[in-house]
Amino acid sequence: MKKTVPLAVIAVFLFIAPAFAAPVAKVAAFEGGEGLAEFLNSIDRSQITNVERANDFDDTAVLVIPLLEGCSIEVYEAELNENFEVIPKRGNPGGVIAEGAPGHGLQFWCRVPEGVPAVVVVLYVKEGERFRKEHFWSPAFSGIDGSLVTNDEFIPFE
Repeated sequence: MKKTVPLAVIAVFLFIAPAFAAPVAKVAAFEGGEGLAEFLNSIDRSQITNVERANDFDDTAVLVIPLLEGCSIEVYEAELNENFEVIPKRGNPGGVIAEGAPGHGLQFWCRVPEGVPAVVVVLYVKEGERFRKEHFWSPAFSGIDGSLVTNDEFIPFE
């Protein structure tokens, strides 16, 4: 007897399952750098690339620690595409504004405005010889309670 899978079950796997992505990195943000030194003293920072503040407008220190082996992290200026989605601004002008050493976490400074994000963090995971999967997150603070806004892939330190 042949078994069939109902169309509703297939729809669940295609549309709902991707929403439960596994975390790829832990993140934290420190407005004005407040609490950053104490936090860094509480973790192993030997595998963290530190990028200094580029200008006075960079008001928040952000820490991204990958949870997967062999990752690399780059931070780009943010821009909106034709669908009004926040994407990394690649190419000239623009490009990478901060990057971590392969396999390392990254601590960098950026501006975290209210509204459209200023930067996009891209975590690259090597899959095979020629393919890199990209994971995206933009640092933002909640307008409701001031907490760091994260997603299913970039989770806060606890």
